[in-house]
Amino acid sequence: MNTIEIPDKDLKVEFPSCWEELTNDQFAFVMQEWISLMDGKINEDEFKLLILYNLLGLTRSPFQNWKDKRLTKEQLENKFANIWQLTELLNWLIREETYQGETVSMLNYTGIINRIPRIDGEWSVLEGPSDCLLNVTFAEYRAAWKFFEAYTLDQKHADLDHLVAVLYRPVRANYDELKLKPDFDGQNREPFNPYITDHYAELIKTLPFWMKYTIYVWFGNCDKFLKEEDLELDGKPLSFSQLFKKSLAEPVDGEVETLDDNDLGLTGLLYMVAESKLFGTIAETDRTNYIDLLTALLYWKQQTDKIKTA
Repeated sequence: MNTIEIPDKDLKVEFPSCWEELTNDQFAFVMQEWISLMDGKINEDEFKLLILYNLLGLTRSPFQNWKDKRLTKEQLENKFANIWQLTELLNWLIREETYQGETVSMLNYTGIINRIPRIDGEWSVLEGPSDCLLNVTFAEYRAAWKFFEAYTLDQKHADLDHLVAVLYRPVRANYDELKLKPDFDGQNREPFNPYITDHYAELIKTLPFWMKYTIYVWFGNCDKFLKEEDLELDGKPLSFSQLFKKSLAEPVDGEVETLDDNDLGLTGLLYMVAESKLFGTIAETDRTNYIDLLTALLYWKQQTDKIKTA
């Protein structure tokens, strides 16, 4: 946390110094203002200033504006110079990248914690996935990835609505009873049914864009994390990155096919895993937890690599 003193208000205030320290309300405010910045309604300086005031819990009243009008030019410059200096403490919000020869500002958010765990709508209450997509099935992931990729390419709002509709569903009607059973699968949401995704997508249309965009960014963060970083399961780190590395341009004899190499994509992967009968039929494999499926693939790859090096 950052700590600053505001003498004229006799205040000592702490405010976040990274994404993880934001409350959910502060996070929501940041995302809403980021959308305003993307839409050109505010500039980057205004974005940081608005965020600063929000994190400090400050608002500008008409009386404060009246007081500022009575300050000298030098007093105004000194007062707001300090404020602009404080906005430098918010540089962690944005990063700069070079795109087609131009420097562009990007949201520097890579979090995998689900900041919107549930959606309270007028029509229903929808529960979202757990952090880092740990409780999504392979069928959910395949459907979500399709809409995520489509929205990334074409920015069509219908794809964004469908992405959210895949991931967010009502709580199971008999959840309180099911969770007490020894064979409980850990799922608190209704089972994923691709045939009613269109129905939920129509309801999702009414949600604020910033909320849907946040879910889109979060899903991308989780997907990237699972493909590139270590995930701790049962106290042990697992890295699925080798499953997503592309093979060499000239394949080496015995090179194990990775997910990126599979011409049939995720559907081909579904049939390949189902063929092993590890999780059962094709339908049962599709209902398998995505992380369990990745873990099985990783195990098979490691066993194959051991045989190759023996």
